[in-house]
Parts: sequence; structure tokens; C-alpha cells
Amino acid sequence: MSFPNQAQHMPSYGATICDFLNKKVIPKMERTHLESYVLDLVLLESGDVKVIEVNPLAEFAGTGLFQWHIPEDAKVLRGEKEFEFRYAKKIPNKEQILSGITPVFKRFIKNL
Repeated sequence: MSFPNQAQHMPSYGATICDFLNKKVIPKMERTHLESYVLDLVLLESGDVKVIEVNPLAEFAGTGLFQWHIPEDAKVLRGEKEFEFRYAKKIPNKEQILSGITPVFKRFIKNL
């Protein structure tokens, strides 16, 4: 998430997203019998949170600002540590974005 001019609001944004997850997403996902999943969410200017995409939790799934090879990040990703809200303090450049993409998809994107 990148909100370079919104740093002072990040704690409330994190709370809004966590509330959405606990009240709306988790109860519904429990009915699907999926043991783990990754969500892409958007926080709208109105304060509403929407689900963009749901994927199975796997090391090939995009993790945004978390990295599988960092043990503490992996614990958050696996649900072994509490929810953690992170945001980018500045908008990344193209190379920074591509560095976090699985090589197969990176080749695909570069060839578009």
C-alpha cells in the first residue's frame, strides 16, 4: 500500500481493515473450509474496504510488503503472528515493483 502523504492516518487505516477482516471476511471464509488464503484489499476514500482478489496461501502468491524468506514475515503470512499493517512510504519505481514478482510472471510482464 502506498500513501506517501497519509502517514498520520495509517493506524486508523489498519484498524479499519482489521475490523473489516474480523467482521466480514473471516466469518464468511470459515464457511468455505479454506484453511488459509491471501487477500488483496482496497481501502476506498469513503472508508469502505473491498476485496479485490482471494487466492490460496502459497509461497508463489504475491505478498506485497512481506517476504517469505524473512522468518518474522513468514510468521505473519502463516498466521503465527498477529495481523500487521504495512505501507510503502513512497511509491516504488518499476524495478522495485518487478523485484517482488515471481520470475515467470516477471518475464511475462516484461514481454507485454
